[in-house]
Amino acid sequence: DEKHLTIWAFDAALRKNVNQHLPFDGGLSLTRFGETYTSTPVPEVSDDSTYSYNNHYSYFSIPLQLYGSVGTDFKFYAGGGIQPGIVAKYNQELTITDSLGNATTTKTNSLVKLAPFSLNARVSAGLQWKWSKSSGVYVNYTYQFGLASTYTTQDPYRHYIRAGSVRFGLYFIIPE
Repeated sequence: DEKHLTIWAFDAALRKNVNQHLPFDGGLSLTRFGETYTSTPVPEVSDDSTYSYNNHYSYFSIPLQLYGSVGTDFKFYAGGGIQPGIVAKYNQELTITDSLGNATTTKTNSLVKLAPFSLNARVSAGLQWKWSKSSGVYVNYTYQFGLASTYTTQDPYRHYIRAGSVRFGLYFIIPE
């Protein structure tokens, strides 16, 4: 089975309160995902080869979310939204090891395999603490799942993003 890779990402967003308990969040993101896989040799076959790969996907995207929140200086919030994006980069490192133990590694940096546009749904829940009139900190968990395949329509495989992330940072209140 494939396993996720832990990869950094970056978000910058603006949050506007539709009302006291309904904030809307929109911004720009460098979103990155990854997966890894290693095959295991079949014990009954002595001349079996193995392979492994690491895939890294990068997108420029626009996360848009609507939250419900409770609290004033210390808030709990949860919500969902969409995240359209365009592909920025794809890297694959594929290693094939033959039955004699000789390893061959191939690195691919091509966007040909990927669809140029992505669309993910996302759900989030988190906490924020307003420590002054103009700033605070937040931490949240966001889960994203692909609504469209990562690969082109001509590709025989369908690949949908499934990724969770912990996000944290500072926030600043811009006076109106």
